[in-house]
Amino acid sequence: MSPQRKVDPERNFRNGRYLGAVAVSPDGKLIAAGSDDGELQVWNVATHELLHTSSLSWAGVTAVAFSPDSSLIATGSYHDGTLRLMDTATGKLLSGIQVSMFGVGAVAFSPDGKYLVTPSNDGTLNNGKYSRGGAVRVFRVEK
Repeated sequence: MSPQRKVDPERNFRNGRYLGAVAVSPDGKLIAAGSDDGELQVWNVATHELLHTSSLSWAGVTAVAFSPDSSLIATGSYHDGTLRLMDTATGKLLSGIQVSMFGVGAVAFSPDGKYLVTPSNDGTLNNGKYSRGGAVRVFRVEK
């Protein structure tokens, strides 16, 4: 776990890096910001403290979503087509899978948090264990 740092609320979260994706947790307490250098930062909204920093990919983070209970963060990378799942409390990477040859531009959880949905930019079928294939892929979230 990264040491907590306070920042001036008037400054950018990433100080000079391009943000590819930002999400606010459903409870409104956290912000997750993914950058073009593959880093994901999780911030406390009320205190402006940096809670976690995770280096996820050389390819950049282009999609971020919180699970409905705010316990998980899903990220996507457009450049390497990888979908990743991270524990919000610890910042630990739980899993990662390449789901497209042409990138992941969006991720979303189902309202019950049991499924993660991402578009398939290459339009191919993935016969993986949890994929339903086609232009939209659905993955079961196992905690």
